[in-house]
Amino acid sequence: MRSWVAMIQTLPERMSFTEFVKWHQDNGRRYELHNGIVIEMQLCDFSSGRNVEV
Repeated sequence: MRSWVAMIQTLPERMSFTEFVKWHQDNGRRYELHNGIVIEMQLCDFSSGRNVEV
């Protein structure tokens, strides 16, 4: 007999632009707001044109 485990994924809470501006932290990382969802952007080393490993 097989047992099944329910996989539940919660949807990210959407944020307004005003909430994003209040939430945004200056911690050396870049964030963008896309359709109400905060996305952490990958850092880029513009001198070499390569992505930076964090």
